[in-house]
Amino acid sequence: MAKQLQRTYVFTPGAAGLGTIQIPGKFDLSQLLVITNVTKNQIIYNFADLNYVGTTVSFSRVNTVQFPQALGMSDGVTTVTLGYPTTGMSSGDILQIFTERTDGAVLTRAMGAGTDAWERQRTSNPKSMIDADFEYGLQPTKWQQISMIRGYPGIYEIPGSDLSVSSITTDANWQRPGDVTAQSLITINTQVPHNLTTSTALTVAGLDSTVASYALAQGSFIVDSVPSSTSLRYYARGKVGVSSGTAIQSSYTVVRQGGFYTGASRTDCTFAVQTGGTAGSTATIQVTFTTDHGFTPGQGIMVVITSDSGSNNHGYAQGPFFITTINSPTSFNYLARSAVGAIDTSGGGIAGYIYARSDSFYTHRAYDGGVQLGTGGPNYGAAAIRQSKKYIRYQSGKSINFNTGLLLAPNYQLRSITATNTTIGSSIIVVCDLEDHQFQVGAVIKLENVTSSGYNGTYSVASVIDSRTFAVTSTQVLSTTTAIMGTPCYVSLINWYGSTVRAGTFDDQNGIFWQYDGQQVAVGLRVSTTDLG
Repeated sequence: MAKQLQRTYVFTPGAAGLGTIQIPGKFDLSQLLVITNVTKNQIIYNFADLNYVGTTVSFSRVNTVQFPQALGMSDGVTTVTLGYPTTGMSSGDILQIFTERTDGAVLTRAMGAGTDAWERQRTSNPKSMIDADFEYGLQPTKWQQISMIRGYPGIYEIPGSDLSVSSITTDANWQRPGDVTAQSLITINTQVPHNLTTSTALTVAGLDSTVASYALAQGSFIVDSVPSSTSLRYYARGKVGVSSGTAIQSSYTVVRQGGFYTGASRTDCTFAVQTGGTAGSTATIQVTFTTDHGFTPGQGIMVVITSDSGSNNHGYAQGPFFITTINSPTSFNYLARSAVGAIDTSGGGIAGYIYARSDSFYTHRAYDGGVQLGTGGPNYGAAAIRQSKKYIRYQSGKSINFNTGLLLAPNYQLRSITATNTTIGSSIIVVCDLEDHQFQVGAVIKLENVTSSGYNGTYSVASVIDSRTFAVTSTQVLSTTTAIMGTPCYVSLINWYGSTVRAGTFDDQNGIFWQYDGQQVAVGLRVSTTDLG
């Protein structure tokens, strides 16, 4: 049964058998469904109710003054004589008249976003549509990602250049215990020749998450040495693992060849050993540029040394480092690795060049059909960007339908929760299970689904113990010092300062997006009609 609302009518109230309703068109009594006086909130005809018997229908081919032929509405008028008394009603009352369609058709109208001004259906060439199948596969060719530090890009990943890895191990920096600048030397063995050379780029992802500080060996790096055609080594960003020879690869590990963005290197620099550099000491390296470098303290850099002959130990200044001191707009310092032998500059100074090093991560989460990404640290000006590879161009009057599932503030599953005591003010130690938390002191977090009483709630991070562990201060009496956790038990990031998460169809000049800056959720709109480049 296809219902149709009759919006044009003339109502003449009257006693039972005298009140009428005139409707343009030809209708049988069997097509009349229900008539309601909306003004009085009263039903005056219902085909399924015996209380409304006596209603009749007549048809005339002669159009009335109310329904002239010129209106093109119909050739004739149906008069409904109501068996229900309508004497207490007014001809100006609003009626709702439902009839069955004479042709049996059902008319539908598309939503405004799917039609143009003439209600023609909008269509789109599938080649230009955003993938709508979400993230059920690794999809290495559907998306691209770029990591930057204050606008400096560094290393990019070459798709399809995967190395066949047989093993990856860490030396855990065992030979230099207590060294604050410790950087584990990672060895990759491949099943076939890797064809990489010293100072070339590579990317590493999917290492064993059960190994301590495994994430410090993930990301973009440069090859430090090539012992053989099927073996290569690089330095991690810190100490990885607890013992030498620990295997850190997993069944999900991916190692790919990388490349350096054209023009991204700072070659206008000179290196000098400012302090240290003797055997067993940590050298402070001063880098001086001919123009402003634009870096800030704490930012990551990737140093490529071209003057190392193997015996002068210049290679201790090569690898991933953090800037420790800004001397001037054209100079900064960083700490090299502890030298087993003295860094010899008698035959010439240290030579090389520098890339901005981003520690951004992009972790595929196959178990929930998503991707987790972040800058990997609090570096000022760091950006982690993931986008569809095709740039979607559009014209005025056309539309793009963008659908996504977005978590503006991340959450992490937990491995354990313990406390130093059960009293208010005790320290609660929280250990994340599969991923590094990336929290900083002062961030507001929320513990959820902890079975033991007193733990669930909102806290401010009191201290960061390591990349997986942080501490908060209890605000309630705890039932136990070793919390029993529900499944799943997780921590959510609630508030922070200094960074913004955005998602939508936008670029630097145009588009619309959702954003959360740790304090407020907002919608942004960028509109530009000129090139800002």
